[in-house]
Amino acid sequence: MLFKRPQHLRFEYIPRYYKPEKDEELKRKERLRRSLKIQRIGISERKKRSLLWWLIIVGIVFYLYLVLSGTL
Repeated sequence: MLFKRPQHLRFEYIPRYYKPEKDEELKRKERLRRSLKIQRIGISERKKRSLLWWLIIVGIVFYLYLVLSGTL
């Protein structure tokens, strides 16, 4: 290359008022929030799958009814 490429600026920021207890509490709350979100997603996914299975079963039963009644 013919030109010097710019480098990233680097900062070493040290907070003035750091409370480790508060930091741990925030991390704990974040972990709890994530776990609750995962549990909610899991429940909704199960509901979707359950509904899908019921629709498939009803479709098969309806198809068998039509075949056995001689309509198809």
